[in-house]
Amino acid sequence: MDRPSLKFKLYDNTVIAFFFFFLAYSYALTIQIAFPLKISEIALGLIFLLILIHQKIRILGLRHPYQIALLAFILFTVLSTTVNLFWEYPYSFHEYESRFGYKFDSIMKLAYLILAYLAYIVSANALHDRPYKYLSLFLYGAAIAALYSWYLFISSLIGVPYLLLPGMDEEPQTMYVFGKTLVRCGTFKEGNYMGLFLLVSGIVAMYVKKNKFAILFFITIITTSSTTSIVGLGIFLSLHYFHAYFNTKNFHRFLVVAAVAGIVLVLLFQIEGFRFIIVDKLFSDTSKITHATFSKADRTNSTLTALNVGNANPFIGVGISNYALHYIEYLADPRFRFMNFKVIPNNIYMEILSEVGYTGLFLFLIFLYCLFRKSTIDKSRVLRNGLIAMLICFIAFPTFTLLFIWFYFGLIASLDSSKPSRSTASLETSE
Repeated sequence: MDRPSLKFKLYDNTVIAFFFFFLAYSYALTIQIAFPLKISEIALGLIFLLILIHQKIRILGLRHPYQIALLAFILFTVLSTTVNLFWEYPYSFHEYESRFGYKFDSIMKLAYLILAYLAYIVSANALHDRPYKYLSLFLYGAAIAALYSWYLFISSLIGVPYLLLPGMDEEPQTMYVFGKTLVRCGTFKEGNYMGLFLLVSGIVAMYVKKNKFAILFFITIITTSSTTSIVGLGIFLSLHYFHAYFNTKNFHRFLVVAAVAGIVLVLLFQIEGFRFIIVDKLFSDTSKITHATFSKADRTNSTLTALNVGNANPFIGVGISNYALHYIEYLADPRFRFMNFKVIPNNIYMEILSEVGYTGLFLFLIFLYCLFRKSTIDKSRVLRNGLIAMLICFIAFPTFTLLFIWFYFGLIASLDSSKPSRSTASLETSE
């Protein structure tokens, strides 16, 4: 009798399970080899090898406009980076300490963009075939990371020693707020990264109707002190509850929710730390730079400088990861001239404009617009409202190559137009 053959499922296996579970660990649980090698990145590398071995890659909706725009964006980024590796500029570059050298840093960032695209492909395929299984794994990994974030936050709040996970800096990122120096980075290198990750996790939890998980993730954003993520959360919840209750049937609920939200905001604005995180960073006068106004002034300068770089190099930009080289030449605010480290635009749209030009930005925006159109398949509107909140957060976010961002893009790409209404029950039944 012949032995039964073991059929290997390329987009449903243990390696992919590791990828989803460990997306929450971008700096914690990493291997330091001149850069933090993440478990999710190792999993993607193994998946790529399996794709090569099986010679099978599946791109859902390959002929759809959003897939064409995304592929065109990546190919154009490759072109821009390649040209700028050899292009000579008529001025001296801004000097800063580089990990691998300026050119190799650019190549590494391009490689990471391609890795992010692979994360998008894997997420789209795996979540198309087994959505509930892999979204659940993602949420459990995120929940453990959220609890660890609270552990770091509370430990630093009460002044007791805390245990750092392998791969983390000996002195993780902190922020002085509420009169205390608090650890704000969670399992990521920076609080802004952790904050947006928690926002995405909460949105995914609401999508699969795991509301207790969503509450955990949304509340944990407090530990990151991330203005961007707090504003993004406010936008998402406003859109979600406006859609749910602003109608004749539920208008009384809408009034109750609006009243409660108003009271909570009034109370929060009485707290000095909250005013520092929200009011000072968004509405402060930057004519004089102080501790309270530095963040806003710095972001304004980096955004305007990126716009100057993009306007001077409109077609192909200066190459991915090269904004910092041209920083001094196109500096918008002379008060920030003395930066001896690698500066970034802190605005994803301006990052793409300066480094890949108006052509690259146009292709990326077309991709996002088409992805927004596809998100309407989700009749709960959770994913669409989440995408809106994320795109607004991009205005003040450091980079677009984080894997969890492309996981979310992949989740939207996985939506099946033949199944317009998706709930927890339907997801479980489909598996």
